[in-house]
Amino acid sequence: MAGSKITKELQRDRKGPLKGVPVSAGFGQGYAYYLREGIGFSEIYFREAGNVETEISRFEEAVNQSEQQVLRVCHYVEAELSMDEMAIFQAYLMFLKDGGLKSKVIANIRGGHVAEYALKEVILNYLKTFARIEDPYIRQRGMDVENIGKRILRNLLGLGDGETGVFERDTILIASSLSPAELIRARQEKLRGIILSKGGETSHVAILSRSFEIPMVINIPGLPEKIRENDFLIMDGNSGLVYHNPSEVIVREYQRLEEERTRQDKSLDAIRTLPAETRDGFTVRLGANIGILSDMLLVERYGVDHIGLYRTEFPFLARDGFPTEEEQASLYRRILEAARGKEVTIRTLDVGGDKFLSYLDYPKEENPYLGWRSIRVSLEMKDVFREQIRAILRASAYGRTKILFPMISSVSEIKEIIAIIKEEKGNLKARGISFDDAMQTGILAEVPAALIILDRLLPYVDFISIGTNDLVQYVLAVDRNNPKVASIYNPLHPAVISLIANAAELCRKYNKPLVICGEAAANIRCAYLYLGMEIEGLSMNAASAPMIKNMIRSANLHDARQALQQVLAMEDSESIGNFLDNVVP
Repeated sequence: MAGSKITKELQRDRKGPLKGVPVSAGFGQGYAYYLREGIGFSEIYFREAGNVETEISRFEEAVNQSEQQVLRVCHYVEAELSMDEMAIFQAYLMFLKDGGLKSKVIANIRGGHVAEYALKEVILNYLKTFARIEDPYIRQRGMDVENIGKRILRNLLGLGDGETGVFERDTILIASSLSPAELIRARQEKLRGIILSKGGETSHVAILSRSFEIPMVINIPGLPEKIRENDFLIMDGNSGLVYHNPSEVIVREYQRLEEERTRQDKSLDAIRTLPAETRDGFTVRLGANIGILSDMLLVERYGVDHIGLYRTEFPFLARDGFPTEEEQASLYRRILEAARGKEVTIRTLDVGGDKFLSYLDYPKEENPYLGWRSIRVSLEMKDVFREQIRAILRASAYGRTKILFPMISSVSEIKEIIAIIKEEKGNLKARGISFDDAMQTGILAEVPAALIILDRLLPYVDFISIGTNDLVQYVLAVDRNNPKVASIYNPLHPAVISLIANAAELCRKYNKPLVICGEAAANIRCAYLYLGMEIEGLSMNAASAPMIKNMIRSANLHDARQALQQVLAMEDSESIGNFLDNVVP
């Protein structure tokens, strides 16, 4: 991320940067290129149908052409994308085959409208419905509907697939929105980044952009008025800043940052296969948090020891219905095979809060983070939960597997879960299906209650993971997605540090492994404190692992312990942060 020098220079920069929401990390610089989206619905006006049957035939042909185009994209990327990523395109195909969409458009045509206008009316009604939905994830699915509608419209108008040309120079792609298919067509050697005027952090295209390691910034309104095609841009996918025709100072500073990152990458590459071991011999196992199969490429690239957290939500979020046991078992098996002997911790379904399934009827909640989410959903929908447990057990025959249950807050929950696992093991044995009968079971401690009664939970599990993202939110009563209170959200708060330190001490007493998951594990100051707590496992986004490994290999456990004792006596986050800035190697 750009540092204080850039901040000072910006004060002298007359224009300053544009500010958006970063959704895929990295720097990108190049020349602005607006996506040729063709004609849109705003340019379609009412016309009466001359021949109704001809209009219906035109519409059905356009739908068939759209389906074939999506199938071609699927074939093009089939070898590269995982099953859960491919599910994005399967969802598109399902919508194209949706009888409700077709019947509504045909009804409008029979009412006297040409096919284009009939399609426009139906798609805009869908979008109005989605716009009224409060849940951001479901609301963002409206973009998928709009993308499919535009594809059908292009075919009605004879505009075809709207292929993006080959970029001859470094290019920053700009669009109001982008579909996954458009992203894949635009993905090429000279594409350096993407800027969207709309979008969502949980949108399919944002997820794919992170998988492809393409920097992306979203939600910058009025781009055509601010940026002209061929303008030179620098975009920062870490901070969300976009520099339009930047000054030489900004250009040089980002060149320096890029050169520095390249040098750092080369120096860190030298320790990629070395252990994260302190100078006095204490070893930390570094893991990766992953969400899709493509992330396994990053696991290899950045030299992590294990997969500390595999989030299973994406196959559920990318579909119009629950994935079957067979689909899940196949996906988990592919993850384990791609891990090549590395241990994989699979977390069961964690939805609710800010992750909602479009096909699940959620209660209206004032505080969804405190409501029906995570393990509470699983224990209420036991058939779905049992299917996932069976799928994970079946996959465990193909690699080193652990199973992790999120948001546990009571002993009764873990007892109920253990009973279900025991029953499902019996069911698989009765069917003659192989699995790892010794697969370890753990809980994700992210609710303060779990850490307060940890001594009563530990006898029932094999290991503990602490989910720092939610833990900080719950301990400090801060919604981490609320910009009004974002400054209060701090993993260096004394209460958070004390809770984790106490948990580490209890885990040593009961001889139970402890792993720290979440953004705090990739925070070099937090990681140094976890080292001082003698926590032997950290799991983070894979790209952060070399930096944390380098810190650990430069540190002494003795010094980290002493620093921790001083921090535990401090009163506030600011003092702790300032102190750590001076002691972390």
